[in-house]
Amino acid sequence: MKLHFKLLSAAFLLFLSASSLSAQVDSTRRADRIASPFTLASALLDPITLPTSLDKDVEKMLEQWYTGYGNATGKSTGSRYGSVSVPYTPDSVYVRMLNKMPSAMRFSYNPLVREAIELYLFKRRGLLSSMLSLGDLYFPEIEMALDKNGLPMELRYLVIVESALNPKAISPAGAAGLWQLMLPTGKIYGLTVNSLVDERMDPVKSTEAACRFLKDLYRIYGDWWLVLAAYNCGPGNVNRALRRVNTDHPNFWDIYRYLPNETRRYIPLFIGAYFAMHYHREYGIYPRQLGRPLATDYYTANHRVTFDRISEITGVSTELISTFNPQFRRGIIPGNDTPYPVRLPLSAILKLDSAGSEVNSPELRVNLEGPSNSAPTRSVTRSQSSSDEEATATEEEQPIRRSTRSRKAEQPRQHTTTTAHVVTTGETLYSIAQKNGISVEELKKSNNITSDKLRPGQTLHITKVTKTTSAAKASKNTKGHSHHKSHSSKKGRRGRR
Repeated sequence: MKLHFKLLSAAFLLFLSASSLSAQVDSTRRADRIASPFTLASALLDPITLPTSLDKDVEKMLEQWYTGYGNATGKSTGSRYGSVSVPYTPDSVYVRMLNKMPSAMRFSYNPLVREAIELYLFKRRGLLSSMLSLGDLYFPEIEMALDKNGLPMELRYLVIVESALNPKAISPAGAAGLWQLMLPTGKIYGLTVNSLVDERMDPVKSTEAACRFLKDLYRIYGDWWLVLAAYNCGPGNVNRALRRVNTDHPNFWDIYRYLPNETRRYIPLFIGAYFAMHYHREYGIYPRQLGRPLATDYYTANHRVTFDRISEITGVSTELISTFNPQFRRGIIPGNDTPYPVRLPLSAILKLDSAGSEVNSPELRVNLEGPSNSAPTRSVTRSQSSSDEEATATEEEQPIRRSTRSRKAEQPRQHTTTTAHVVTTGETLYSIAQKNGISVEELKKSNNITSDKLRPGQTLHITKVTKTTSAAKASKNTKGHSHHKSHSSKKGRRGRR
């Protein structure tokens, strides 16, 4: 009997201890949920580092991209998906899905990452749908730049966190463009920024600059998560955080508490963006379908011209021209010193080619104003003045006709050269083609290859075709007209980046 009583007493005491311990654990967990820095809600006031108006801006830009090209081939899905309540999903499910994603970067998972995933998939579904459509426009050029520079393809999702794929996005700190480059960084990597042009907003040039910046950061840190942190807050902040950690080979999570608040959420948001863009179909989110987008190419402006003048000739609205070319700040293309490629619908480029030298903006000429020290002007009779005006008009028309005749007279000649190239480790068809100024298709054709794979030591034949014109014929056609002053500009030429 005594033994039985002792056993019952021991069991009761064990039960009380277990209950007390469980209560302590629950209390600790509740306290952690309240006080832990590992939650986006407690660390951040706004989960996304973008202005609240950005959703609308992205939607408007997307509408512009899909404007005016024939009949719509798809049915619009509406302006956006609405926010939905977040369903309960076990952490193990998210971890398993992260492990299935193809990546050269090793992902981490914690409550911060979970919140970022659910932010895109459930709370900002409309923005995600718009970004999926914009990705079709911007990701191909971004992926080519990443491949050319030997960078992980996952880095294309940085533009989701940085700008939501809005090339006109400007942060309160002054960062601009798809990649949110600061002014000093942009200039270091060769971008032009002045009163008329901000190439940080040029999708192609800013992407190349960002790739070079990321490569330089990786040479410093050798860890992609530290690279992303340095890209966001600068190497100085990351270096100071690293000095405060007494561990060998510290990672992002080791220095997390010493980084600025914006950078703390940067990595989780990047992982969340990659997750959402990769698994959007599993969560019922699809790109907005507004029909067939405009077919575009590049027109090379060799002279100063305004958006208004291009709109006058082509019929394309200045708003749409600005959407295609956000790098031009004031609607002026300063092509006098440096030819600028201008992205336009194909139909507009054909009209500009037909217009020739008429594609210019006379209102951009220098005004000769103020006091003059020149000799007094002679009085001219009305008949003399009229004849002078007619002569001037004739002189302005003749260069156009003359240039047309000379272009017809110029007979291009082709010169073909072939060189050998031995493939080295790490080279791709794209990098070899870019280095030699030819296309990948031309390289494949010259070597009768269909695969994209190359092996080190393989010999490729590089065939280049150059065209020359006969200067003698051109000068013959212009002979007898040298006394006329030419007022024509070079015709805009179309080029593809």
